[in-house]
Amino acid sequence: RSDGPEFEIVSGNQLKLKDDIAADYDVTGGATKQIKITANDGTDLTTTTLNITVNNVNEQPILAPAVGSSIIEDSGDYLYSTTLLAADPEGSDLVYRIIDGSGQFVNSVQNSFSQVSLDPQTGLLSYELFNEAESVQNLGHGNFFVDSYIVLAETKDGLEQSNQRDISFSIYGSNDAPKNLQLLDYINSIDENLSGVTLGRLQATDADQDPLTYSVSDPNDYLFINETDQTLRLKPTAFFDFETVTEYSYMLTVTDGFRSEEHTSELQSQFRI
Repeated sequence: RSDGPEFEIVSGNQLKLKDDIAADYDVTGGATKQIKITANDGTDLTTTTLNITVNNVNEQPILAPAVGSSIIEDSGDYLYSTTLLAADPEGSDLVYRIIDGSGQFVNSVQNSFSQVSLDPQTGLLSYELFNEAESVQNLGHGNFFVDSYIVLAETKDGLEQSNQRDISFSIYGSNDAPKNLQLLDYINSIDENLSGVTLGRLQATDADQDPLTYSVSDPNDYLFINETDQTLRLKPTAFFDFETVTEYSYMLTVTDGFRSEEHTSELQSQFRI
């Protein structure tokens, strides 16, 4: 039997380090451990002492999990920072790196929609989303993509590297307002005393592909939008008198009607009588 609590006798005569025990030089400092082994045949005892020394092995640094974030398009908050945490069992100073797409160790990576930088000394990681990038603005509501990076820590001499960690940023789309409101085939003048005249056809774009609704606001309520073909028309009961009105202004609006919140674009125009 062994009097060392870290050891056990297995298979009758084999001295073994227990499964739940790890010999750690950084804890023992290389001190020699003495254990007493006793053999008993049922009648006599014999004892011997063994000296066991833990040898130092250069262990790799350990990098804690890296925590990313979620960023929403058009939210106004496009910056995120976090500090990576790593330690070396031997106490060596560490530097922090990003592994780029070609496998190189770098401290900054930029693409068409984001940039990430990593302070090699402090481990401060900074992420910036380029909100106006096309790939971000084209995200519809409820859609997202993940922007991921691989980070690690290494000793300053480059001889030991830590475990690698992924850090990811989820980029979510928001509901975009309709854009590019236009009045096509626009008529900028009409004769007096005419009614039912078509003044043009409305068109707009929406990144979320939501159904669009057009409306018009004018002082005398003479104009309306034909919902069938989105044309702007003079009402059948309305007409202009040149001696009274020579110029008429109106406001066009398009909305995507998303939930209870409406996103609008406006176009102010006029025509002459």
